[in-house]
Amino acid sequence: MQQQQIQKQNFAALNQEQELKLQQQQQEILSNMYQINQQSANSLVTLHNQGEKINQFEQNLDQNQQKLHKIDYILDVIKSPWGQFKALFTQPKQEKVGNQKKDDQKQQIQQPPQRQVDDIYDEMINQTNQMKYQQLLTHQTITNQNSQLDRINQKADKQTVQMSKQNEKTKSIIK
Repeated sequence: MQQQQIQKQNFAALNQEQELKLQQQQQEILSNMYQINQQSANSLVTLHNQGEKINQFEQNLDQNQQKLHKIDYILDVIKSPWGQFKALFTQPKQEKVGNQKKDDQKQQIQQPPQRQVDDIYDEMINQTNQMKYQQLLTHQTITNQNSQLDRINQKADKQTVQMSKQNEKTKSIIK
């Protein structure tokens, strides 16, 4: 009888030890999830700041394009005897500047919900959903920035060709 009681106590102690280990593992998992969510939120902030810089760079390219059109106009006026006469009736070419707002880059970053002590598995699900949301937002932001960088490359290539032509015009005027 006493031996059965000792076995029950040992079994209860073993169960408590296993429960404690399980609770510690759950806490470690949640801690890791919080850290991942924080790192993901920091990445989103960095991507947003990068997007702002890309927007500014694209605006600068658009301004440069306007200046290049004005230079073309001036070079044509200088190069041709009829250029001054032609200048009376024409204006420098105006390029349409695409000001695209990136509202999706300015979305608020949701904070993870407060952990409920009595329902740790629900918290894990919430954290997983939060990570999924942040990853989708990160993907969307990167896709938008890639599209914008493609447009910037096209504009820069166009301006490089235009400046090359202006250099040739300038050389022919100087000769």
